Parts: sequence; structure tokens; C-alpha cells
Amino acid sequence: MTPDITVLCPDLRSPSVGAAVRLRELLAPWSVEIVGPDFGGGICSMYRQAGPFTVVPTRKLYRWPDFLWESRKLEHAVRGRVVIAVKAYMNTVSVALRLQRRGAARAVAFLDEWDGSALAGLSAGQRVARMLRQAHLPLEDSYYPFVERQLAEISLVLSTTRALRERFGGEVIAMGVDMRRFCPQPSDLVDRLRVELGLSGKKVIVFGGVVRPHKGVEDMLEAIARCGRTDVVLVVAGPVTDHLEALRAQPRYRPLLVVAGAPLSDDPSGINRAVSERLPLYLDLADVMMLPLQDTPLAQSQMPIKIFEAMAMGKPVIATAVADLPRVLDGCGILVAAGDTAALASSLADILVDPVKASRLGRVARERCEQFYSREAAGAHLRGLIEPLLMKASMS
Repeated sequence: MTPDITVLCPDLRSPSVGAAVRLRELLAPWSVEIVGPDFGGGICSMYRQAGPFTVVPTRKLYRWPDFLWESRKLEHAVRGRVVIAVKAYMNTVSVALRLQRRGAARAVAFLDEWDGSALAGLSAGQRVARMLRQAHLPLEDSYYPFVERQLAEISLVLSTTRALRERFGGEVIAMGVDMRRFCPQPSDLVDRLRVELGLSGKKVIVFGGVVRPHKGVEDMLEAIARCGRTDVVLVVAGPVTDHLEALRAQPRYRPLLVVAGAPLSDDPSGINRAVSERLPLYLDLADVMMLPLQDTPLAQSQMPIKIFEAMAMGKPVIATAVADLPRVLDGCGILVAAGDTAALASSLADILVDPVKASRLGRVARERCEQFYSREAAGAHLRGLIEPLLMKASMS
């Protein structure tokens, strides 16, 4: 059966596959295929079982002139009447636009962060130097400004934050959470996992996802270290990245950190997939969730799905007032200034000694998530935006 919609990923080995899987869930019951290039690394270990995927072998896609014909392989693999390009990259947006220009599909861009923020933060001289170094590499960030200008031709831009909408236009959507999956778990299973991870007698904060520098994990660890308690630990339920390894190597943080995942690029036993499949169980270990995003252009453009997952689990949330977090957590979370680890530590200490407040915040957070950020609510909003494009594509 020919699919209604194609979601085009930039790299099937990267965690960006998760966004494609989530879009497919939100767009049900329409038929949706996920297409993406394989540079030789296969499919991201966290999502290998979330297929089917249309894998396009493109080992030389990353360089000129091979990009010219390798990207055509992606174009030919797309079968949907609407193609959603994940991220503003040469091998997603540019490919989708070629299809739209020849009338084969309507092009949509899905933006979950401003990938060009690092390049934009360089001086003019630094940008020129980087462009010269990357001139033969069309998938590197020197080409992002060119792709961002192409967004003006896209039929619809979907952004996950208001900052992205202000920069690129379009509509803001939430990546809704499955409230039936992300909900309080059976206590015996939670207790068993607690023992398995050596958490008996501990107060637990859980970070579920991929640890990157701008996500503030070091601020969580610093807050734990400063809150004056020796029974608080951070559990990372996600793959091991270089940044996480660097944090784990620091003597100050090592006793505060429990890691449940495996290296992102080397996981033959499927540990990361198993952790991802059991993520609600890991999240239910938490006494409190923290999301101290740093106040950077990249973080300002993001709305991490983990905030909705924490709310769905009925957990109290402490976050920084960055991006759209104040709007999302209005009345159901604790906000502190970005980079203020003293305030973060104080808020953590306060919530840990006030279970009544923690319970109330968690209950209100789940109710708010059900109303605005559930998969049903987000899916209805997204389908309402895509349906006119499907109709136009059918008539053309």
C-alpha cells in the first residue's frame, strides 16, 4: 500500500530517528513510512525495534559530488503524498523541496531545535574559516544557512517552540506523550528495579534521554552535591555519550551518578533499546524530575519531550526558565534561573522534605499534560495541519 506520508530522517543511526517515530505515532491512522540514509552504522540502537524503516544505503552522501546522486536515492525512496523533512538539512529539506517542485509531494519541515545556532555564534572570520574547511561536506553546519533560507518555499513549517516559529515561521506543535504508557507503574516492578540499580534508601532524580552539554546534567549533579544530603543520586536512563563519560570521570560527581545505558555507538546487546522500552519504569524511580536547560540559543529553541514524560508520570518538576518551559509548567512546576545552581539546590532540598507539595505538583502536572500535551491532543492538532496538504496533493 502506498503511504500517505513519508517522514524523511537525516541519519537513521542518530537519535533523530526518535522524532520520526513520534511523528508516525501522532499521525495515525494515516499510513506513514520512515525513510532515511544509512551511512554504514545501521539504525540507532534505541529505535531498532520501532520500525519498519526504509533504509537507503548512501555511504558517500556526506561529500560532494557524490551528494548529487546519493541524495537522488532518498528522493526516489519517498512514496508519500506529503513528505515531512526532519531537521533543516541538505538531505531532508532540500530533498523534500525537489519533490515538491516537480509536483510529486507536498513538503513539510519539522524543526525540533535550531541546528544552525553554533555556526551563528561564531565571528565572521570563524564562519569563513569553517565554510572553507567544510566546503566539500554538504551535511555540515556551514550549509545550514542555505537550507534555512529554503524553508520559505516549504508548504508548512512545524516547530516545537515559539523561538523556532519566530525565526522560521509556521506552526508550533507539541510532541505529545502516550498517557497510557507514561503513567505510575506497578510498585513491585519499581521496587525491583530500585534494588537492581542499588538505590535502596536513596532519593532519586532521573534523566531519561541523551546527555548533551546544553541539557544541564552537570547543573543537576552540582545541585545534588550542594543540597547538603548524601542520600540523593541522579539516574541516567539513556545511552552513554562522551559528555556523560566526562561527568562520570569527575571524582565530585562519580558517587552521585548511576548510569543505566550503554555507549550510543556500541550496543550489541541492545541495552539502550531495553532501557528505552522500560523508560516509564525508570522514570517512576524518581522522587523529583529536573530539567535545568542552559540559557543558550540552542536550548532556547528546544522543548525536550522528557518534560511531557515527567508530567505524565505525575512527578514534580524543577526546571530553568528557558524556552517554553515557563508556559508548559505554569502552575505545576518549580522554575529557577538558568545557571543558578544554588537556587536549583535549594529547590531540590525543599521538595525532598515536602512530600505533600511534591504530590500536589505531580498530580496537577499530569492533569495539565492530559489536557494539552497528550498524544491524542497533539495528534489532533498535527493532523489538522497536515490534512489540507494531503487533500491538495490528492487533487494535483
